Amino acid sequence: MDENHQNGLYCKDPLTVGINNTRSRALDDLVKFGFWLRRHEPECEVPEVIKFLENRFSSETDYSLTPPEYAILGKNYLSICSFNEKWAIDHKSDFFPQAESKRQEWYAAFSSFLLCNGAVKPLFEILKDDFNFGLQHLSDFKKHDLIARQPLDVFGERLFNYYLWEMFPLKGQESLLEQFYQQTDKKREHWANLFKDIGHRLGSTGKHLDPSMKDRVKKFFKWRIKQEEPIELRYFTYWLQSECLEVKWRLRFYSKVIDVCKAEDCEVENWEIYLKELSQMLPKHTAQVVECFSKLTDGIENKNIYIQTEEAKTILKAGFNSKDSVIFENAKRALNNLLRADKMEFMDLAVGKDKQALEK
Repeated sequence: MDENHQNGLYCKDPLTVGINNTRSRALDDLVKFGFWLRRHEPECEVPEVIKFLENRFSSETDYSLTPPEYAILGKNYLSICSFNEKWAIDHKSDFFPQAESKRQEWYAAFSSFLLCNGAVKPLFEILKDDFNFGLQHLSDFKKHDLIARQPLDVFGERLFNYYLWEMFPLKGQESLLEQFYQQTDKKREHWANLFKDIGHRLGSTGKHLDPSMKDRVKKFFKWRIKQEEPIELRYFTYWLQSECLEVKWRLRFYSKVIDVCKAEDCEVENWEIYLKELSQMLPKHTAQVVECFSKLTDGIENKNIYIQTEEAKTILKAGFNSKDSVIFENAKRALNNLLRADKMEFMDLAVGKDKQALEK
C-alpha cells in the first residue's frame, strides 16, 4: 500500500510526493529500465515496460494508480512515447484521464508533464486536447510551496512557445495563448510571470533570432502593451537587455512602458539594470535614452531609490552637450527631478548646465 495514500498525506505537489514515494518511484525506475533495454537493443519497443503499464492501467488491477504515480507517469510520458509512440498515443487517456472523477489524477499527470518537459512540437499535437482541457480547468492548478516554478506559469510558457512555432495564432478562438490570458484575468501576477520569463529568454538568446520568430515576439508585445497592465509591463527591463531586438525598438517601447507604469504609480523594476543598459545605448540613441531617463526620474522625490551616479551622470552630460533643444530640456528636467529628490551628488552638473544655458 502507498504509504501516503494510506495516511492521507498527499500534499499539494503530487510530483514531490511521487519522487519521494516508494511505489510511485518504482515507475520512474521502470522507465530507466526501458532505457537500459534500449541501450542493448536500440529498436526495441520495450514490451516488458508496456506490459507492466497495461497491467497497472487495467480496471482489474489490485491497486489503482494514485496521484503520485500519475505524476511520475506524466513526467515520463515523452520517454514512453520514444519507446512505443503508437501505444503511448492509443493510451493517452490512461496517462491523462479527463473524467470528472479523475480530475486530481489528470492534474497530477499533466502538471508534472509540464514541469519536467520542455515544449515539443509532436507532443503538442498529441496532447492538444489536454492543453485545451487544462485551459478550461485552470482552477485545478494550485500554487505549491515546495517547487520553485509553478505549474500554471509553466503552462503559459509552453503556450508561448507553441505560439512562436505557429501552432496557433496570437488571437482569436483558435489561440490557446489568448485563452490563457482570458482565464487568468483575475490573477494577473501570472501575466507578469510570463512576461518576465519571456524577457529572460530573449535576453539569453544572443544577437540572432529567427526573423519570423522576432516578428511574432513583436506582435505579442504590441498586444500586451495595448492592455496597459503595469503589473506585467514593469518587467520590461528584462526585455531591454535583449540584443536580438533592435535597440531603437526597445527604447521606443520602453518609453511607452514607463508611461503606463507611472500612470498607475507602479514602479518599474531594476534601476541598476536599466541604467546600465541605457548608458550603453547612449552614443547612437541619445535622444531616446535621455527621454527615457527623464521619464524615469519623474516623481522620485518621495521614493527611496538608489541611482548609480556614474551611469546617470553619463546620460545627463550627453543631454546637456546636445545641440538638440528637446534633448537638452529632457536632461534638464531629469536633473531637476534628481535634485528635488535630494540627490545632491548631481549638484555639480547643475552648475555646468546653467553655464551651458548662458552660452547658448
